Amino acid sequence: MLAMKDIGFQVQNGAGSAVTFELPSKGKIAFHRPHPVAKIDPIMLKVFGKSLTRWFGWSWGSFVLA
Repeated sequence: MLAMKDIGFQVQNGAGSAVTFELPSKGKIAFHRPHPVAKIDPIMLKVFGKSLTRWFGWSWGSFVLA
């Protein structure tokens, strides 16, 4: 959640485990927090990445590793 805030998203908790991330000039996307264990499975991480690519046009080249 903090990484999304760092790149300009507004974060809003929704019902249950839903969290909405809004980038004012681009739109918004919702994800569900993992439960019962707060750990994101690598497969789900890939799904999240594909969703971000589809909605915002991002790719691996859009990011800089620090």
